[in-house]
Amino acid sequence: MMRRVASYINNFTDMSSVQLSSGFQPVADRRSLQAPRSSSWTRIVDSNRPGEILLQFEAIKEAHEYEIVIASELDENGQPLWLEPRTIPRALGNYYSPVVDGVTYYFRVRSRNKRGVSHWSPVASLRARVNS
Repeated sequence: MMRRVASYINNFTDMSSVQLSSGFQPVADRRSLQAPRSSSWTRIVDSNRPGEILLQFEAIKEAHEYEIVIASELDENGQPLWLEPRTIPRALGNYYSPVVDGVTYYFRVRSRNKRGVSHWSPVASLRARVNS
């Protein structure tokens, strides 16, 4: 019976019976990787440095880099008028400057890898408070 099971695994699945019996978790074949998922949250917080805001978002394991967009104005339908996208390498320590006191800033992000680009994240907003 064990021989039949091993034969089935070796002949009709993408894994070998040796791999399954090793105790290691099977991993997805690199060719089957898809575009990364999008960050489920974004946040803008005041920076401790004057004239800056800190952009925070969920780090995505499958992402090689991120694309962010910022807006400080809305169109006639109340939708942000996004500036040109910027590519950043990591999810931590992303500051945006200069910011103007009293202006509301909008921010969203999407993940990138070799297989594609995720959907845009939810939009975060914050009215800037600049400490002089």
